[in-house]
This record gives sequence, structure tokens and C-alpha cells, in this order.
Amino acid sequence: MTPMRIDFPYLMLDYDRHGNRRLYVRRHGRKVRLRAHPGTEAFAQAYAEALRVLDGQGGPAGAPGAERRACGYAGLAGGLLFRVGRVSGPGP
Repeated sequence: MTPMRIDFPYLMLDYDRHGNRRLYVRRHGRKVRLRAHPGTEAFAQAYAEALRVLDGQGGPAGAPGAERRACGYAGLAGGLLFRVGRVSGPGP
């Protein structure tokens, strides 16, 4: 029996700095890594979940793109101040 070939249009192969192959779903300028082995049902499910996350239709907590934060100490301090309520927003 010949295995069925399925096309995954947003799948991309990338190499890390050590030369290891990584598979990603790339869409809208963002990407999500797929850790399941290609050709398995788990891979197809991971691909579908990555598309949902990249299209903004939810996903697991901590999914890439779920929330954006400013980088560095200033971003951390600003985020904490807004969350605590000490800063209400831009002034008049």
C-alpha cells in the first residue's frame, strides 16, 4: 500500500544554530514549532492547533502570540505598574 501524501501549505523547514532540523507552521509573519513526528496523526493535530493559534482562534495558555509584552526591565516595570493600578494610563 502506498502512503497517502498530504499537503501542509504553511509548513516550513528551518535549521537551528547547531544544524538540527525544525519544522514550523508559518503564517501572518509568525511561526509555531511542531514537535510531533511528520506522518503521524499527532503531527496533523499539532499542525491544525498551530493554525488555530496563528489565526487568533485561541489555543493553549502561553501559546505563541497569545499576549505581547514589552522587552527588558522597563517593559516589566511598566507592565507591573499598569497591572497593579498605580498608573491609570497616559496623562491629559
